[in-house]
Amino acid sequence: MMSKESINKKSWEDEYSISFDEVDTKNEAFVPVLWSFMQETAWHHADHLRLGYSDLKELQYFWVLSRLSIQMAEYPRWGDQIRVKTWLAGIGRLFALRHFSLANSKGKVIGTAKSAWLVLDLKNRKPQRIGPVFKHIQHLLEDHLPAEEPE
Repeated sequence: MMSKESINKKSWEDEYSISFDEVDTKNEAFVPVLWSFMQETAWHHADHLRLGYSDLKELQYFWVLSRLSIQMAEYPRWGDQIRVKTWLAGIGRLFALRHFSLANSKGKVIGTAKSAWLVLDLKNRKPQRIGPVFKHIQHLLEDHLPAEEPE
């Protein structure tokens, strides 16, 4: 079992390359492709925090996306490298909030996203309270969760 000290990454970053089949006729990445990258990065962070698919499945729960808002200042193009960063932005009674930033290879933020997630019971499909699911990372939640991108 991981110690609470080893579960301490408040944010997670992954790098992706835009391939030819991920752009439109204007050579701009499709939004679903960018969302896929964000989900993959969130998956890695959730696994690190022991809140991933396998962890919730053991509890007979699963994650469901409830809300998503993506804002892009510019779109990456074929061959571009982008860095996706994600972090927990807050929790409520039923929702976990996760934010994202997308940066180009020079570190300029070219897009942001905000998402709200529910935990549902695998059998009855009813929403579950978030607090008990997050109890093992309470030490991270005691600090103010950053609504803005953490350093």
